[in-house]
Amino acid sequence: MLDMDKLLRTEIGSYERLSWTGEIGGQSITLYAKPITTADATRISKGGESNAVEGMVAAIILKAEDEHGEKVFKPAHKALLRRMATTKITEIFGALFGAQLDEETDESFEERVGN
Repeated sequence: MLDMDKLLRTEIGSYERLSWTGEIGGQSITLYAKPITTADATRISKGGESNAVEGMVAAIILKAEDEHGEKVFKPAHKALLRRMATTKITEIFGALFGAQLDEETDESFEERVGN
């Protein structure tokens, strides 16, 4: 008989952390994060983010860790992160979570909508 609990926990435990290294405030830092899960996406969407960049900020706050696995950002950092250039936010988000996003091509769009 399948031990689905064990299999699911093993799968979840196998996810590697991705990283972003760059400068914030003139200091070089590295942020790490495991993939966004459905539970994370639900939390982010319940936060009432009004656009994609707001959602990116929420994901970074929720998931970004230091090398020891400690959360880097607090909810109070949201206001400051929202004032950062969108290019910096998208750079961080892309490095940490971009591998999860499928980029749709014209051909895949046509296949999906059946035209």
